[in-house]
Amino acid sequence: MSRGCKITKSDLARRVARGLTAPQIAAETGYLAGQIRLACKRHGLTPVSGKREPKIPREEFIAMVSGTTMPLCEIVERIGVSLQAVLLRARNLGLKTSLRDRGAVSRMPKKVTDEQLRAAVMAGESNGQIAKAYGMSGAAVWKCRQALGLPQCAAANH
Repeated sequence: MSRGCKITKSDLARRVARGLTAPQIAAETGYLAGQIRLACKRHGLTPVSGKREPKIPREEFIAMVSGTTMPLCEIVERIGVSLQAVLLRARNLGLKTSLRDRGAVSRMPKKVTDEQLRAAVMAGESNGQIAKAYGMSGAAVWKCRQALGLPQCAAANH
């Protein structure tokens, strides 16, 4: 059974005024951080939050992530935080993080042009034959055909 927090309001107010967080006050007083939070709430005090300030302002972060086609690894280096921190902040702000969603071209050049694919389809070649000719997978050919609105062969090889 835990004992109640018997810290006085004046003592707690002094520690909060020094800028201590609930865990820091708890370490000094020997109480649990949860007990300190409850005592602060009971006395109408707000301890300093343990959250760190972001390295760059919100507007600048939004412009960097959604306004450019800069890869996330460059954004990470520029801000000086981890990739997970950038992804989490972007998700919390409702921003898209993939390059494709941000308007960038794909990194991998297409192995077959739209014209070459149309010509192969008109020649009656299957996805497997087209894939073998251009060094692609059958699934990649199937996706290209689907994106171009070309009919799939009866025995689609994807």
